[in-house]
Amino acid sequence: RLYLHDYTIHTKMEHFLKKLQKQIHLRHDKPALCDYQGRQRTYGELAAEIEQYHIFFRSAGIKEGDKVAIVARNSARWGVFFLSLNTYGAVAVPILPNFTPEGTAQLVNHSDSICLIIDNDLWKSLRKIGLPNIHIVLDAVEERLLYYEDETVKSAWENRGNLFSEKYPDGFNPTAVIYHEKMDSVGI
Repeated sequence: RLYLHDYTIHTKMEHFLKKLQKQIHLRHDKPALCDYQGRQRTYGELAAEIEQYHIFFRSAGIKEGDKVAIVARNSARWGVFFLSLNTYGAVAVPILPNFTPEGTAQLVNHSDSICLIIDNDLWKSLRKIGLPNIHIVLDAVEERLLYYEDETVKSAWENRGNLFSEKYPDGFNPTAVIYHEKMDSVGI
C-alpha cells in the first residue's frame, strides 16, 4: 500500500505568468497564438502587443487591481487581452458572450469593472443598457475604441504606438520582459 503521508512532495507549481515570461524569453521567435486559418503571433509579437496594452492601460488611468470585463468569443485577440490584463496587474473578468444583454449588463455591473472589452455586435445591444461603472469600451475583434468618457482615454488609445516607440527607441526586446517580480513567491 502507498500512504501519501510517508512522502514529502518537493515540487512547487509555477504561476502561469512566470511560465509565459519564460516562454517569451526562450521562444520569442516561435508561434504563440493564432486564430483558426488566421493571423499567427510569435511570443515576441505577443509580448510587444502586451506591452502596448500596458502603456494604454497606464495612460488611460487603469490601475493594478482594477477590474476589466471581457465579453467576447474565443479568439487569439481574447487571449492577448486576457494576458495583457493579468500581466499588468488588473483583474480580468471573463464573461461568456452568450448571455442576454440584460444578463451580461448585470454581470458587468456586479463585477465592478471600469473597462469593458467586448465584441462590437454584442456592444450594439448592450450599450442601450445602463453600465454606470464602465468608462472605457474596447472592441475585442477589430481592436478599436468604442466608448470613452475622458479625452485622455482617446488620446492614450490613439498614441499607444507612439508611446511604445518612445519607450523603446532602440526596439523592443522580448527577452527583457519581466512580469511581476513578486511572482517568485507565488504558487500556481
